Amino acid sequence: MNNQEFNEVFKLLLTAYPNTKDKESVATIYFLTIANELTKKEFAEAVVKILKTRKSGFIPQPAEILEVAKKTADIEHQVILAKKMLIEGVRKVGSSGMVAF
Repeated sequence: MNNQEFNEVFKLLLTAYPNTKDKESVATIYFLTIANELTKKEFAEAVVKILKTRKSGFIPQPAEILEVAKKTADIEHQVILAKKMLIEGVRKVGSSGMVAF
C-alpha cells in the first residue's frame, strides 16, 4: 500500500480518535508497521471492523489492526475453501445428491 492509500484510511482512525496526540509521528509509525503488511482494502476492512466493535477511547495499536486484518483474511480464505469443497462435492454426486463433508 502506498502512502496516499494509507492516509485515506488512516484519516478514518484520526476522525474516530480525535484526541490522538502528535498525529504526524503516529501516522509515520503506523505506516511503517502496516503498509507493507496489508493492502488498502485489508487495512480499511480492519479499521471499519475495529470502529464497529472496539470500545476503548484510544487509537488501536498497529498490532491490533494487523491481528483483525489477519482474522478477516483467514475467514475469507475459509469461505473460498468451503465453496471449492461444495463445488467438488456437487460434481461428484450431482446437484440432486447429498453432499457430505
